[in-house]
Order: sequence, then C-alpha cells, then structure tokens
Amino acid sequence: MNKQWFIGIDVAGAGIHFQVQNPHGELFGEDKVSKDLDGFERFLRLCEQWGVLWDRALVIVEATGRHHLPWCERLVAQGTDVYALNPLLTKRLYSSRNAIRDNKDDRLDAHSLAEIGRIHRGELERFAYRRQSDKIGLQSLIGARKEVRKQCTNLLKSAGDLLDLVFPEAKKLGLRLTQDGFRRLLLRNTTPAEIARMRESDLDHALGKKADKLLEAARASFTPTEVSSACKPALRALIETIETLLRQLALLDQTIAETFSQREHARNKQAEKLIRSIPGFGEKTAAVIAAFLPEGFEQWGNKKKITAKLQAFYGCDPRRRESGTFKGKVKLSKRGIEIVRTSLFQASFCSIMHDPLLRAYYDKKKAEGDHHKKAIFDLVRKNLRRIVAVLVDQKEFQIRHEKTA
Repeated sequence: MNKQWFIGIDVAGAGIHFQVQNPHGELFGEDKVSKDLDGFERFLRLCEQWGVLWDRALVIVEATGRHHLPWCERLVAQGTDVYALNPLLTKRLYSSRNAIRDNKDDRLDAHSLAEIGRIHRGELERFAYRRQSDKIGLQSLIGARKEVRKQCTNLLKSAGDLLDLVFPEAKKLGLRLTQDGFRRLLLRNTTPAEIARMRESDLDHALGKKADKLLEAARASFTPTEVSSACKPALRALIETIETLLRQLALLDQTIAETFSQREHARNKQAEKLIRSIPGFGEKTAAVIAAFLPEGFEQWGNKKKITAKLQAFYGCDPRRRESGTFKGKVKLSKRGIEIVRTSLFQASFCSIMHDPLLRAYYDKKKAEGDHHKKAIFDLVRKNLRRIVAVLVDQKEFQIRHEKTA
C-alpha cells in the first residue's frame, strides 16, 4: 500500500522528537513529547489531529540502544509499519537539509529520518520492525550474563595481583584463582602462615597432588607475615565477591537454558541446536548467536549474500580506508553486535581443535605470515557460511571436504 505519511522519530534519554511529512516532503507537523505513556498518547493525539491514518503511515526510528524498543513495540501494535535503522545507516542516508552544515540536533534528526523514509523506503524493507518482546528478554539475559562475566574477569585479575603480593609462590606452583579448590581454600586460610598451619589431609582434599608443594611453599614464603596479614581482608573480600558473581553466572546460565525451552522460543531453540552441530560451537556461543539473529534474515538473498550481510551486521567485515595515495590497513569494521562477534571468535578458536579442515586452514594462514587473530577471523568468515547453510537448509552440519582457499 502506498504511504501518505512519513514519520521520523528521534528517541533520546530526555524525550522524543518527531516530524510528519507527506510524500512530497511537505511538513504536516512536528513536536517533542516525553518518553513515557503520557508522551506516547500525546504523540497519537497530535498525529490524529494532522490526519494520520496508521495503516498508511511509515515510521522511521533510529535504533539507539534500548530507548527505541518500547516505541517500536507500541507503534507496531497500533497497526503501522516501523523501520528501525542503525545510526550508521541513517548517517549514510543523510538529510539533504543538513548535508552541508552537518549540524546535530534532535529536530534535524527527526526531519532526516522522515526524509529517509520517503526517499529510500523501497530499499529499507528488511529493517521492518517485528514485535519481539520475548526476544528482547532473551537478549537482555545474555547481555546481563556478559556484564557479570566481565566483572568477574576483572575481579579475578585484581585478586590475582593481590595474591602475588600475599603469596607469590602460588603462581610458580601453577595455582590460580580460576581453580575452584584453591580459591575456596583461600577463603578459609588466606595467608601463607594460615596455610602452613593446615592439616595435610585438608590440603590433600582441596588440591590433591600439589598439597605437599603448597605446604612447603607456605612455610618458606618470601612475603613478610605482617604484609600478608594486612592484605588478608582485601584479598578475602575480592574472593568472596568472585564466588558471589560465579553463583550468579550459574543462575543466569540456568535461566537462559530455561528460557530457550519455552514454547515462544522454539525457533531460537532450533537455531541453537543447528548451530551447535558445527564443530567448535558450544551451548553458550550457540545461544548468543541464536538470540541475536535478525528477523527475516533468510529473505536477504542467496546464502552468499546472507553471509556477507550477517558479517557486516555483526561487525566482522573487513574495511579499508583509502584517499588518494593513502591506503590504510584492512581492519574489522567492529560496527555490529560485540557480544556476537566475541562468541564467533571464541567458537572459531575452538573449531581448530575440533575440525581438522579448519585446523589445516589456520596453519596455512599462520605459515603465510598472518597474525593469530587475523587467521581466527578468517575462520569466523568460514563458520558464518556454515551457520547460514544449516539455518537456511534446516539441516545439522555434516563434516565434508571443503576448499581451504
């Protein structure tokens, strides 16, 4: 159906700027409303006063963090078409009104979005927003897990540095705070002096073969007892916090698994199962990729085109900057979803241990002089092809001979 109203909405933390245009770019109206239910109802009333019919309107929203999601959900429920565009895309399709001066304010952004909808609507159908409250919840869970994992990693580094001061001999024995038994031992006996007084049977139970060496190292520790005792409260507090975060991580993993098992996530669960059939992809990495698959990606073209677009969507695409005689290095764009990019990297690293073909390809790239990370991201490209293949064909991956070039 032809559209008669084009509405650009700029969503920000402070409020909503919007503008309504007709197919010729003439202004129907514009205003600013609050980012709450009262603001949304005022927005609807103003649009109705200007004669907007929702089934013949197209709304263009810039996808900024999570601010735009409630508005997209409510507008789709209102019966209108909504396109949620990445800010980088809107910048490339810049408004003609602001092309020279390059000013930046919310009013101009709303105008630019309405203009983009008018001029480019035929090219932007793949960005049509579909109601996805269940998917938003799943993505939020995975995002929360990422943040908890990041905090835990940072605390492990800080606690490890402090442990090097309190008990420097532990590292020489190959003992790390990532080891559950050693970490929990330090919760009860934190300093070398306390460890030296432990019974051998308790040490054997916690550490096994390394118990004797740990006891010997504790008795001959270089750090003065006064220093290790003074640092004991700080080290114990860090370890207790790490234990709390690890319990929270386990709870989040359980919640994510339970969410996947719910009926409304049947499609995500099937995608996760298919992705896990690819060597190197485990429960966590497959879950992340399945949760952040864009809606309707299967309609983006053939498998080759889908792979290229997903590569750009996740920020794994190589980019080179050139200007005249200047030629920059080829680097990843890193403009997509970071958590998916990280999962693809982790899974591709694991794949060289589980797939002889990818291992041979990795060794070939390393022999040619490629850096480790560059070789791994070459595997990311190959694994994205595999992901697209299993999802489009709806068949689990079967290892077969592939070209390594």
